[in-house]
Order: sequence, then C-alpha cells, then structure tokens
Amino acid sequence: MVCDKQSAQCDASLLKQIDAFRQAASETLDPDLRPALGQYLTPLSMAIFMASLFSKIRKNLHLIDAGAGAGILSAATICAYLERKNPPSTIKITAFEIDPKLTDYLQQAYELCATVCRKRNVLFEFNIIKDDFINYAVNVLRADMFAPA
Repeated sequence: MVCDKQSAQCDASLLKQIDAFRQAASETLDPDLRPALGQYLTPLSMAIFMASLFSKIRKNLHLIDAGAGAGILSAATICAYLERKNPPSTIKITAFEIDPKLTDYLQQAYELCATVCRKRNVLFEFNIIKDDFINYAVNVLRADMFAPA
C-alpha cells in the first residue's frame, strides 16, 4: 500500500476517534442482551486486519455492513481504500444497526469518514438502516418473490 505521512496520520486519527466511540458505546450496552443482538463491536486491530483483506480495486465502492455497531470496520475499510495509489472516486455504505444506542455513534463515525473522503476528493455517501439485516433482507426477498409479474 502506498500512503503518505499526512494521510496515515489523518486515518490513524480517524480510526482512534471511531474506536473511542466503540469503547464508549460498549459501556452503554446491556451485557445480557449483547449476545442475543450479536453485538461484539470489532476491536480496532481486528478491523484494520479485516480491511486489509480487500484486494479488488474498484472505482466505485459500495459496502454493506450487516451489523455496523459504531462503524469501526467500515471506517477501517474506507481508510484502507483511501491509502491506495488509486483510491475509489466514490464510496457508499449501507449500514444496518438495530440498536438505537449505537446509531448515534455510527452517524458521528460516518460524518468523520465523510470529512476524510472530502479531503481526498472522494464522494462519500452513507445510509443507516435501523433494522436487523437478516429480517430486512428476508422481507425484501419475500416482497420480490410474491409481487405480481
């Protein structure tokens, strides 16, 4: 990966801020409810590792984050793509988060990502869907399957 000092510092700062959101959010979550909701809130080091696994270079990147939490995995992926020699011209995220305690953190995280993308002339769009990804997907599929032709 090619990256200059300025972008690395900016991205490190971004990821540290969003990781602080993750840590703060984690403290507000009900420990008995977390397993039922699948709330594991990916640690920063794991998010960076997972983001490094994306190898395809795309001009327009659309990510779906099925359990977005505080947004650390999406942010790490955005940073990984922005550090490339030829970053995408657009990045769009569709994020699913069922817990209203997390959606405010997620909104803030994506607003920070938008600022970093703007500085690099990358169009950034996001949509937070306040629903369970699996239920949402099942309802979308059911609607298509039984819709009149």
